[in-house]
Amino acid sequence: MTAHSGYNGKSGSGGSADSNHHTFREVGDPGFSEEDIRLPYDDVSLQELHKRINHNPTVGIMDNRVWQQNAQAKPSRFTIEMARDLVVTGATEYTVQDLATNRGLMIVYGAPGCTKTFNAVYLCACIADGRDYFGKKVKQGAVIYVAAEAGAGLRKRILATIKGCGFNRDLPIGLIIGAPNLGGKNNDVDALIAEIKRQAHLLGPWPIRAIVFDTAARVTPGSDENSASDAGTFVSNLGRMEEALDCLVVVIHHTGKDADRGMRGSSALHGAADVEWEVKSLGHIKTVTLVKNKDGEDGLTWSYSLGEITVFDPSENVGGNIEETSDLAPISSCFVHEETFPKHSEGAKAKSTLSGVQRIVLESFREAIINQGADMPTSANLPSGKGVNRCFVKEIAANRGVGSDSGSKSQAAQINRAMTDLQAKGYLGIWKEWVWSAQ
Repeated sequence: MTAHSGYNGKSGSGGSADSNHHTFREVGDPGFSEEDIRLPYDDVSLQELHKRINHNPTVGIMDNRVWQQNAQAKPSRFTIEMARDLVVTGATEYTVQDLATNRGLMIVYGAPGCTKTFNAVYLCACIADGRDYFGKKVKQGAVIYVAAEAGAGLRKRILATIKGCGFNRDLPIGLIIGAPNLGGKNNDVDALIAEIKRQAHLLGPWPIRAIVFDTAARVTPGSDENSASDAGTFVSNLGRMEEALDCLVVVIHHTGKDADRGMRGSSALHGAADVEWEVKSLGHIKTVTLVKNKDGEDGLTWSYSLGEITVFDPSENVGGNIEETSDLAPISSCFVHEETFPKHSEGAKAKSTLSGVQRIVLESFREAIINQGADMPTSANLPSGKGVNRCFVKEIAANRGVGSDSGSKSQAAQINRAMTDLQAKGYLGIWKEWVWSAQ
């Protein structure tokens, strides 16, 4: 029988050492110890092992044992979970109850000046403090805020939120002032992850619950936000951040010239988002609407106003040097004051849980209104604003697989039925070929 080379260099009965001091033993030799089969194959590829098996079947037997040992010692990145082993626990699976997922991608968008950053800072403070956000429980933890657009201005906004809302000054909120590149292949993702992990001790004992990037445009320099390819790369890089930090990734984004069409840029970003909040300024009152919630009910709206507070008063200069501060003016900033808790808009019909097909068709409508939406004609049967031809909704829904196992007529009927159900539940308005949001 062909002998096998050991690793410890010891000779055994029926075998001899080669020039590399490897032991040759028969597989059946009772002196063949576990130590003998711990071969240095950690970095041996599966292809190489197949070659060795084909060349020498006996060695292949032992190689396979070592390969199995190594496979057990090194968990796969792509582990298969069997249905019989799946368990759902009562563990908290949200960052903000009903409003933000535990992990994934969340986008907060609105027109410039709508105060979305003030709301984002308040959200971060609630998470860091463990305080309810507009009556909704939060999963407490540390937060990283990457101020790529507002820059140093975020310092006073954070301080105003802490002071104006009565938070403890020692909140685990880490501020990064700068604009890392999260777009394209030559990006700063690995460097940013490494720096956050290196400095994580500054956040205390709390795990990181969320990282905020403000704004999408500033962290994707040189990228075309209308390009599905560039948006896909951005989403992929955000996914790497989520995986490395095990947290929710929040992106602050702008609407386009036509705010009714939602966030600007490629619909790929919308498609990848797990949660979307739209912030609008209605004068003194600001509203936030849960536009998309992949794992729960959407359509909730809540509101806030802004208070103003001084964050630097030269007369309170700690150093007491009046000459150094006599020509300085006080600095103030704003903080969020909660007005109403999340609820469905007045007049909106109570919405029951959507079926899988209804949810896909609703998502198809939202993509269609972004890409093909237009001003609807003046009619007593149509509201003023944006709508979309139902043919675009049907096309997207079909491409997403609704009724793909049926004939074309049955598929069209299934999509039309889902649209009618969404109208009955208060999600969509439909008249002839026009479809619009009824929320």
